[in-house]
Amino acid sequence: MFLPLYRQELNEERFGFHLPRQRMSSWIGYVVRNYLQQVHLYICGLLKEYYYQQCDETYWQVVLDERKAGAKSFIWVHRSGELLPGPAIVAYCYEKTRGADHLRNFYAGILQTIYLTCDAYGAYPCFAGETGGLMILTGCYMHCRRRFVEAALILKLNGLTDDQIRELPEVKAVALIAEIYIADNALKGLPADMRQKQRRESVLPKVNAFFNFIRTIDLNDPLVSDKLRGAVQYALNQEDNLRKFLDDGNIPLDNGATERSVRPVAQFRRNSLFSFTTGGAEVMVVIFTLIETAKANQADPYYYLKYLLEQMPQHLYDQGKESEYMPDLMPWSQRYRCYEAEEKEKLVKAQAPPGNEKPRTPRKRDKVVQSA
Repeated sequence: MFLPLYRQELNEERFGFHLPRQRMSSWIGYVVRNYLQQVHLYICGLLKEYYYQQCDETYWQVVLDERKAGAKSFIWVHRSGELLPGPAIVAYCYEKTRGADHLRNFYAGILQTIYLTCDAYGAYPCFAGETGGLMILTGCYMHCRRRFVEAALILKLNGLTDDQIRELPEVKAVALIAEIYIADNALKGLPADMRQKQRRESVLPKVNAFFNFIRTIDLNDPLVSDKLRGAVQYALNQEDNLRKFLDDGNIPLDNGATERSVRPVAQFRRNSLFSFTTGGAEVMVVIFTLIETAKANQADPYYYLKYLLEQMPQHLYDQGKESEYMPDLMPWSQRYRCYEAEEKEKLVKAQAPPGNEKPRTPRKRDKVVQSA
């Protein structure tokens, strides 16, 4: 991921070159708003046509967002279903709030059924209930498992044998979820129709075993911890959503793919801490979208951004003609694939001048020969 501008400014000053971060920010903002933002909007438009999608959100800090100090903003991550064949899309959006208004705006005018894999955050069922059945939510076993793990971590296991530990309800629930994962992961390479058939045969019994077990836990027992009680209630409340993957081979078992797409935002948050303005946050999500969509399609982000910066100025005044040239600007297009291959071939052919070859990594046997 790219370095925060203040760190780039410091690095350049070490070499005696002063380039203020404000100027770099202005340049980046100009390029994104005039060229790259069109690509971002087109990618988001393509994603809305997918029948299987996933979504998650994470917090972000913006200093000047016309709110009181410390108010949190959010980065929403939308992506195509993990199990879908064909081009993968990862789209990021900036919002001041975590409310359902973002979903209303993003999916405005929804016309076809969409299966959305997400957690149990209230904005999702709130919006889904407004779509007249067009938005169907599917559950996430990662979130379900996480609650049982948290319940298991507070247990005092001193003096218990391995067999006694395995019989604890928290541990047994985690083990049953692990069996669901093992059975389903074995089917990932199959086509959707075959995966659905095999799920009914090999995964459904594991799912039934898990829910049958947690129903045997007496939540009124004073020995049951609040953590375990909350985990059981969460699983039972989400049971319908957690079973939907059994009916469609394109629905993933969990929302792990989107959580992995959240990770670059978390890494950049540790590096830069915040965006100074909302405009900076909006620029950031455009760049995130282009980089992560390129990576999801096995395209090199460096060459993809280079390709866009070379191609987009040619279409600066082609307003209304995006449908003609945008398909060739996608990271999965044949035109881009050829471009990347040609650029890498040029790099291979470019040889260093004599005396500047890359040094060979010392090998252990070379050291032995020298010492002898």
